[in-house]
Amino acid sequence: MPHGSSLHAFDLNSGQPVMVRPARPHDAEMIQAYVRGLSPASRYFRFLGAVSELSESELHRTIHAEEPRAMTLVAEAVVDGARTMIGEARWQIADDGANCEVALSVADGLRRQRLGTRLLDYIAHRVRGLGAHNLVCDILHSNDAARSLACKVGFRAPGLATDARCIRLAKDLRAGTSTM
Repeated sequence: MPHGSSLHAFDLNSGQPVMVRPARPHDAEMIQAYVRGLSPASRYFRFLGAVSELSESELHRTIHAEEPRAMTLVAEAVVDGARTMIGEARWQIADDGANCEVALSVADGLRRQRLGTRLLDYIAHRVRGLGAHNLVCDILHSNDAARSLACKVGFRAPGLATDARCIRLAKDLRAGTSTM
C-alpha cells in the first residue's frame, strides 16, 4: 500500500468526510498531539490508566505496526481547513491466529457520529479476511459508552474478567458479515 494512502473513506452522521489510513512514522507528533488533546477521562478509558501521552515504546509500536497482523489506523477529517486526527484504532492478531485484540478512541467532540462503529466494522472485515475468528477487547467496567458501543456492534461478554477493573468482550466474526 502506498505511503499514507487512504484505506477507507466515509461520511460521519454530520456529513463530514473522514479518511482512514494506516499510521506511519511521520505521524508520531500528530498521534501524540491527539492523545494529549483527549480529555483525562478519555485517555484513562482508552489506555486503561492515567496517561498524558504515549510512552516512547508505545509510540514506536503504534507507528511501526507489523502489518497485517497488527495495525494502527488514523482517522482524519478536515477541520477549519486543516487535516486533523479525530480518532484511532488498533488491532493485534494473537499468535493463535484466531483472536484479534482491538482498541480505539474517538476525539471528545466527535462522539455519537458513528466513527467508532465504522472503525470496528472496518477492522472486523479486514481481520476476518486474515483468518481471525474473534475480536476481543478489554473495557473498564466504568466505561459505559464503550460497553454500549461494543454491545451495539455485536460484542458479548464471554464471562471472563481480565482484572477487577475490566471486562473482556468478544465478537464472533464467523457469525455474520460486517456492514461495510
